[in-house]
Amino acid sequence: MSQSAPTAAPEDVDRELAALPAGEQLRIVEVWVAAGDVARVAAAAAGSLADRSARKAARKGVHVLKSRGVVLEVPSRAAPAPARRPSEGASGYLTLVDPEGTQLLLYAYPAPEGGLFVVQAVVQRGKGILDGDGFQLSRKKLRVLVEGIKDKGLRFFEAPADYVRWRLAGHLQRSRDDGRPVPPSIAGTEALLPPVLETPPPHPLDQELPKLYRLPGRVTEAELTALDEIDLLAAWGPEERVIHQLIARLRASAGGGLLYVTEAQSKDAEEEALGRTIEETFGPREVWALDLSDTALCLSRSGARPQAELLARCADELSSADRATRDIAFVRWMYRHHLERHSHHAGPDEEAGPGEEAPPKKTPGGIYIP
Repeated sequence: MSQSAPTAAPEDVDRELAALPAGEQLRIVEVWVAAGDVARVAAAAAGSLADRSARKAARKGVHVLKSRGVVLEVPSRAAPAPARRPSEGASGYLTLVDPEGTQLLLYAYPAPEGGLFVVQAVVQRGKGILDGDGFQLSRKKLRVLVEGIKDKGLRFFEAPADYVRWRLAGHLQRSRDDGRPVPPSIAGTEALLPPVLETPPPHPLDQELPKLYRLPGRVTEAELTALDEIDLLAAWGPEERVIHQLIARLRASAGGGLLYVTEAQSKDAEEEALGRTIEETFGPREVWALDLSDTALCLSRSGARPQAELLARCADELSSADRATRDIAFVRWMYRHHLERHSHHAGPDEEAGPGEEAPPKKTPGGIYIP
């Protein structure tokens, strides 16, 4: 029996289902029932936003699943949350996240006396604010500023203002928690902005690529080869010191010159070396999930939809707590791929000529090491 996507909360299922045409809603509910997708069928049955025919089919589906011996609880209908008024006149922009985890955020909010308060910040995963500025300018000059950033070759995309405000606040807090200085102009301008939402806003990617349409099942390392087509994504990976740490462990796991070590034992040792390195060095999963989601949003806006959908699924897996980090395909692919890039993809059977360095060796587990 198939499992429901771990990130699909009942209220999300109800809202995303309601956004589809009535006929499509009914068809999707029928697919869920046939697949035994307990959580989504129960959520649709308890919802109040989807089309009546879809909700009726979901309630019928609950009985069908129970007749199969499936134990499930239909969540009680919660009172709808009060509508949240967006920040009137505010706007937000963000870029792709580069291989170093760096991104540009821009948030603009109407000033009482006219014009806009603007915060433009370069942020980095795990470090907070690296650089930036806070200032006031007109809407016309904001458009000129945004176009100028795009003219420099940066992929700069508009995003919901509340989301960009929330992301900016998170990086500011990280800088302050770590004792890193925040540019005074940013700190001064930030104090004039509206407060951050108490509840994190939904990620705009969930509207661009609804979770209902994402492929089910876990991402495989074979699927991730599609990311090689985008240089920026292919360059993602751990820091150089981490790669050197992994290389040392892989060399040790290759047998250490002991003839009694079998190929199977070597493979197991390599897997353990890779897993240990991931557990010790991979950053907070929720932070990586946000970076992947931001990048997937930008890729979708720029026409690279297959890669965007793949990254969205990777972000879902990182956000879920049902798997160890070392078992997530995206993380394993990134470490392996970066190690092979580091080794220049040299083949295992090549021999070094006079005065040449010996090429990397391929371990029993299929990993190239220098």
